[in-house]
Amino acid sequence: MPDATTSPSHAAAVPYASRVNAGVSIHHPRAGEMRLRPSTDHDALFLTLSDSHVWFCLGMAGTDVPAEIAAMERLSALAAEAADQLRALHTATRERAA
Repeated sequence: MPDATTSPSHAAAVPYASRVNAGVSIHHPRAGEMRLRPSTDHDALFLTLSDSHVWFCLGMAGTDVPAEIAAMERLSALAAEAADQLRALHTATRERAA
């Protein structure tokens, strides 16, 4: 499995687990910072999560694209679930305050 100094395009084999180059926790996420953009250097996509340089690199040469598709579908489902739970918590908080 590649280490943090190698890029997916230089990996000898596709890893079977996500490779994280840094541990990140995003507090106060903002929709306006999230973008999907093509790479200018590679035939890949970057899903940017924050203006603080946090993103997913998708579709690089040598990657397991079906696994990345499944990961993005799972991310989408979890995001929808998180939004539903936040909405419910917000509603309950407002009702208690009323």
